[in-house]
Amino acid sequence: MPSQQRRLTALSAAVVGLALAATGCGSSGKDSRAHSGHSAAPAVGSSGVALTARAKVVQGGTETLAIDQWIDQYNPYQVDGAQGDGAWLAELTLPDPFRTDAQGTPHANPDLLVSASVTATSPHQQVTYTLNPKAKWSDGTPIGWKDFRQQWQDLDGSEPAYLITTSTGYSQITDVRRGANDQQVVVTFGRPFGSWQQLFDPLIPAAAADTPEKFNKGWQAKPPITAGPWKFGPMNKTTQTVTMVPDPAYWGTRPKLDRLVARAMSGDAMTDAFLNHEIDVTGAGTPDEYKSLSKAPGADIRTGSRWDQTIMSFSNQGLLADQKLRQALQHAVDREALAKIAGSGLPFTPPLLNNHFYMPAQAGYHDNSGSYGAFDQALAGRLLDQDGWKDNGAGTPRTDAKGRKLTLRYVISGGSSTASQEAQIVKSMLSRIGVNVDIQSVPANDFFEKYVNVGKYDLTVFREVDQVFASQSIPDYQKPVKGNVYENYGEIGTDRLDATMQQAAEQTDPARAQALYNQADQELWALANYFPLFQTPSLHAVTRKLVNEGSWGMLDADQYVNTGYVR
Repeated sequence: MPSQQRRLTALSAAVVGLALAATGCGSSGKDSRAHSGHSAAPAVGSSGVALTARAKVVQGGTETLAIDQWIDQYNPYQVDGAQGDGAWLAELTLPDPFRTDAQGTPHANPDLLVSASVTATSPHQQVTYTLNPKAKWSDGTPIGWKDFRQQWQDLDGSEPAYLITTSTGYSQITDVRRGANDQQVVVTFGRPFGSWQQLFDPLIPAAAADTPEKFNKGWQAKPPITAGPWKFGPMNKTTQTVTMVPDPAYWGTRPKLDRLVARAMSGDAMTDAFLNHEIDVTGAGTPDEYKSLSKAPGADIRTGSRWDQTIMSFSNQGLLADQKLRQALQHAVDREALAKIAGSGLPFTPPLLNNHFYMPAQAGYHDNSGSYGAFDQALAGRLLDQDGWKDNGAGTPRTDAKGRKLTLRYVISGGSSTASQEAQIVKSMLSRIGVNVDIQSVPANDFFEKYVNVGKYDLTVFREVDQVFASQSIPDYQKPVKGNVYENYGEIGTDRLDATMQQAAEQTDPARAQALYNQADQELWALANYFPLFQTPSLHAVTRKLVNEGSWGMLDADQYVNTGYVR
């Protein structure tokens, strides 16, 4: 996990196979896996990366990975830059203040920070960062307090021309100033922010983000200024290949590998590419993937517990502006059936998700779904009756008083049979309550930028990953402001929910913060904007001699400087 900047990823390596069709899309009340040898999902704090001391890793070599799409935005804080692969590649080249251990606890990265701590709590919370004096941007400029100040000004939400993914935490800052010298930064918060370590991670250069034009458009080809262990090498849009190479100007720990090569391909092509030795790591989280990859010669299956949720998103730009209709859909989708089939043929069962902020067994997790997460198609039907949607009989869409048919557009990323299969299953579930679903498959390269990010769907399913700090999830549910939707792509929110989340973010007592995030979670289940399905299986097939790579869980990947091969 390169850093704590949250990211999205398409549904290419999670969820279900067609076997669900055989279940009739419903729960039988019996678990067919009761005696199948399934084990519990990996516990929080587990990772599977073949962790190996750096001294034992051979210098040199190439690792080739698959990514979901060609990247057109490398600014991880710009609204189109939240896509996972682009954020990951960019963060290999940017300063990384904090790294997390396997439990998700942040620790200062000595390559950038000499120290960072809360240095005052009264009258205001104050955090002081002392930077490594060797740290420099690729244009030769020392990394300093002005970079922190510019990032705060970009992300505090005061200037709508900056199309940002989040203002969480930054909006609570009132001042960023020079400390004892240019390499010391003093950040003052008007209101406390308990998860302050998530800020400025990664750090972006002031010179590349000091105007909206630079911030929004200056990163579309690649990051214009960098300061990480890697830099961008050859990029070939025709072959959909990006090559990362070590940056010889980097002052800190340098990569063991000679190259990281990222190839864009459809999810369905990744398994064959691994079996043909074209890539060195790929997801093994679906039944078909696991079956094909688990016995691949020279490969390991590695598992971990990542912050990784598969969710259904509803948009308010059409019929689903109606809250009661969204609630009916939640009751009509059998999440347990989806999770069971997602685990069929895998070594563990994906846990059902009943919280928007925390993973199961993570500190703070509580089941707040109440009646809103219960599969109950009879109740779903009654809600639709109450909402004025006339039942026209089996196989026929309901209609309202205006004669409109209850038809919803389900947008999926093309090139993934997994997403297509899941959409067909959900369509079958919803048809039972009189909801017609039109499935629209769009090009993988367009899925987020041209559809999800701009709310051009009624419902869709994707994954959200690496939101280890609960406050990182706030942009998903934050009410849009001045045309900026943050990461609430369905644009469904309330002032009350925002106030609860803001109060939670201001807590410095973890127990109090957790209580407030759970209060917000209760509101979210009733609001019905994002519908959590399950914690996505975290399994990867990895070339056996490739170490410090695989299913990272919540353990930070250290910008891949220790990844490499053993003899």
